[in-house]
Amino acid sequence: MIEQEIRRLKDRISELNEKILPQLEHRTEFLYTQILPLPKGSNERESLEQEYSVLSKELRMRSDERLSALQQADNLEAELTRRNARPNLLRR
Repeated sequence: MIEQEIRRLKDRISELNEKILPQLEHRTEFLYTQILPLPKGSNERESLEQEYSVLSKELRMRSDERLSALQQADNLEAELTRRNARPNLLRR
């Protein structure tokens, strides 16, 4: 059961690292370069700034999700190591 949860977390971490985070980073960087040259207060700039704000928030949330998943996977791996070590200690 712990092994399955570790696998699930590692799969999600891989998906975040390889697909989701790079796409969000690319899109926010692209929007930023589009926003800079536009005059402040223009409708186009405000629209792009709103989109940038939404994407930046999503990027932070997914980054936090990645860190949480890494921590959970590490904790589960430590628990699994402890569980596997206990029978050996009892045999001695």
